[in-house]
Amino acid sequence: MTQSRDVEWVGRRLRAGAFIADAVYFGVWYVVGGFVWAFLPFSDIPYQLVFGLAWIAWHVRGAEKGQSPGKQLAGIRVVDDDGRAPSAVTMVVRDWFLRGFFGFWILDFFAYAQWGLAGAAVIVGVFVFAALWCLWDGERQCLWDKPFGTRVVYA
Repeated sequence: MTQSRDVEWVGRRLRAGAFIADAVYFGVWYVVGGFVWAFLPFSDIPYQLVFGLAWIAWHVRGAEKGQSPGKQLAGIRVVDDDGRAPSAVTMVVRDWFLRGFFGFWILDFFAYAQWGLAGAAVIVGVFVFAALWCLWDGERQCLWDKPFGTRVVYA
């Protein structure tokens, strides 16, 4: 997809800002939620399971517009090759499996369990490399955008 007049790709700084806003948003909810969860009577249910399900629900809801919390704050959205919001399935796989939970947390956990801190550091390095890919990519796509042909544009 070449950049057309009616669809303007988002600049690298704004996209990075939205990415950081998402990380802060989910990090704060994870920490605060975990603290509150510890004092609830049903705290024997793993908090990570509940948080993960809530995260999936958020992405399914946000997929209708192609936005995460950070993208909503920044006024940007994800589109496919046709300029429309990708399907909910595409967004969940893109954001949750490639970029989020599976792509980072699960791989990092297994790498740490198998190879210790060095293994975890390698996975973090791969994740940062994939996130920074849009800085030098001609179409401003991160590596998790490539399999689906998604791009980030102004909302």
